[in-house]
Amino acid sequence: MSYIVVRHFTDLLDGSYRYAEGDVYPRVGYTPSEKRIAELSSENNKQKTALIKAVDDVAESAETVETSAVEETEPTTTITEEIKVVEEEKPKKRSRKKTEE
Repeated sequence: MSYIVVRHFTDLLDGSYRYAEGDVYPRVGYTPSEKRIAELSSENNKQKTALIKAVDDVAESAETVETSAVEETEPTTTITEEIKVVEEEKPKKRSRKKTEE
């Protein structure tokens, strides 16, 4: 069975390995016990919420996570647009008036 991380966590039983949302659990080279999988997929862990969920096809699930992440993000401006905005917002230099004595 394959699992996907639904909430980031650090696996304290795996040398403090950090998992991010969308990662496949377990990582290559680590085999957790059935008890550990049960803890992480339920509320019986330190975060009191399910951290992983079982998936039939990890590739299909990862695609779903990537699609939902793209849909939730707001459009961003390009670097050149940001530079233009900053240049437009600069205050104009004041000229000093010469005073006659």
